[in-house]
Amino acid sequence: MQEENTGFGPESSAQSQGPDNNDITIEKVQSLIPVLKDYIQKDPKDARAWATLARAYHYIGQFSEAAKAYKQAIPLNPQDADLKSEYEVVLKLAQQHPGSNAAAASGVSISGRVDIAPALLAQSHPDDIVYVFAKAEKGPPMPLAVLRLKVKDLPANFKLDESMAMMPQLKLGLFPRVIVGARISKSGNPVPSSGDLQGQINGVSPGSTGLVIHISERVP
Repeated sequence: MQEENTGFGPESSAQSQGPDNNDITIEKVQSLIPVLKDYIQKDPKDARAWATLARAYHYIGQFSEAAKAYKQAIPLNPQDADLKSEYEVVLKLAQQHPGSNAAAASGVSISGRVDIAPALLAQSHPDDIVYVFAKAEKGPPMPLAVLRLKVKDLPANFKLDESMAMMPQLKLGLFPRVIVGARISKSGNPVPSSGDLQGQINGVSPGSTGLVIHISERVP
């Protein structure tokens, strides 16, 4: 398979926060899938194509298809340790059914307080949008829950729960660890961009309370 910048290769974890990947959309990933399947049909042992296909299905929320692709990709990519942990995540997601674990997790929330460093407050406008979010540490990159505030609301208490899910099948209670953060968007765009102000906490367990998110750094 010819090398290409898909955003889903072994290097994707390190690059996923960079500006080069801000234009990745579900539509673009969906259009990539037939191309990958064509590569695989021509060469069933194409390790890169299988890994990229697995991550593409994972990204768009087709977890059953992702699990099948990960199962093929893992033995072909022994150097890529991330594939195994990603496979475990999609297996869990693919096995969720209405009325079972997904229903039991419906009340999961995360709460706390968000504030901003005084030096950065002076660089913000009171009406700048603040996005408070939770996203999986290992899993699809889209947020699991999002709350929208304004700089003039800070400091503010927040609560993220599963009613705020961007995709119904992606709920807080399905992931053992999440990243909780807050970002001041200078453009109002939910996609991070250079110059935005942010703060985040890694390794948060769903159900956590009393978090303090301190907006203290600028997006490069």
